[in-house]
Amino acid sequence: MSEGVWKGVPLKTLLELTGIKTGVAEVLFSGRDSGIKNRQYIPYERSLPIAKALHPEVMIAYEYNGKPLSHKQGFPFRLIVPRWYGMASVKWLNEIILVKDNSPCFLKLVSFPLPSVLLLFFSSLLLELPLFSFLVWYGQ
Repeated sequence: MSEGVWKGVPLKTLLELTGIKTGVAEVLFSGRDSGIKNRQYIPYERSLPIAKALHPEVMIAYEYNGKPLSHKQGFPFRLIVPRWYGMASVKWLNEIILVKDNSPCFLKLVSFPLPSVLLLFFSSLLLELPLFSFLVWYGQ
């Protein structure tokens, strides 16, 4: 947990500029970090339902407390998803992909010991957290 001021571009603005085609279900975010499982390179990926991705508080951050992001904070760009678990705020953002069906991202479907159906069910219950913080938009 941290306290500070993030500055960035609302994800909704970027997605609307690029165009969102009918049928998009999720937005998949890939970071530059990765892991290895069973000798296979696994990129860090998380996805958001399109409705959450279009929420005005979700942003692509490039500054923290008035300074460019440090490497530890996710330089050059980091996804910020308020009121979701921190692992949804992908650091070192490398790629954003609009997906028609639910994304098969590794962390959502494979890396947890629960069957995928149960994981997706429990994830949908646990994704939204009570409000313990808030965003303040400056200089728009």
